[in-house]
Amino acid sequence: MMTTRIVVGLTAGTCLIFSQNLMAEVSVFNPALLEIDHQSGVDIRQFNRANLMPPGVYSVDIFINGKMFERQDVTFVQDNPDADLHACFIAIKKTLSSFGIKVDALKSFNDVDETVCLDPAPRIEGSSWQFDSDKLQLNISIPQIYMDAMAYDYISPTRWDEGINALTINYDFSGSHTLRSDYGSQETDTSYLNLRNGLNIGPWRLRNYSTLNTSDGRAEYNSISTWIQRDI
Repeated sequence: MMTTRIVVGLTAGTCLIFSQNLMAEVSVFNPALLEIDHQSGVDIRQFNRANLMPPGVYSVDIFINGKMFERQDVTFVQDNPDADLHACFIAIKKTLSSFGIKVDALKSFNDVDETVCLDPAPRIEGSSWQFDSDKLQLNISIPQIYMDAMAYDYISPTRWDEGINALTINYDFSGSHTLRSDYGSQETDTSYLNLRNGLNIGPWRLRNYSTLNTSDGRAEYNSISTWIQRDI
C-alpha cells in the first residue's frame, strides 16, 4: 500500500510540472526552414504573433461608440516589436474634432504637437481604441461626457467640401403618336421634354429649369427659371 501511494504522488507531480512547462511555451517560427541566403539578417519575429500586420497606413472602417463613422486611411504604429499596433494621428485635434470629440474641453490636448503622429488613447480618460486587423476596423469607445451632442447622421463642418466641378443634366421625356380613323386617318405626333440642368464650379451652383414641347413638327422651348447660388 505504501508503494502505491508513492507512485501516484510522483505521477501527479510529473503531470503538474509538464502542464506548467506546456503553458509557458510560445510558438516560434524557425528561420532555418526558409530557403534563403543570409538568414541571420532576417527578422521574422512579427510572424510569431497572432497579429501579422506590420505598422503602416491602412484604409479602415472607423466605428465610434458602436456606430459606423466613415472609412479613411489611418496610420498604425508599434511601440516595440512585442507590442500591438495602435492608431496615431497627425493634426490630432482637428481629426478628433471631426469625430465629434470635444477636444477643446480636454486639457491633455492643450500643448500637443500637431506635426507629430500621436496616440489619442492616453489623452482621453476611459477611452479605448481597438484595431481589428481581420475586419480592418478601428473600434473607438469614448465616454459620452467627451462627445458632442449631435443629431443622428450629423456631419461635422470640418468634413464638408465643395465637391467636384461637374455639369449635370436631369430630364423627363414623354411622347405620343395618335392615329384617328374617324377623320380621314389623321395622325398626330407630340412630345414633351423637361430639362433640369446644372453646373458646379468650386462653391458656385448654376441651375436652369426649362421645357421643350413639339407637336407635328412645331417646337416651343421655354426657359422657366435660372439661378446661381453659393454657400457663405
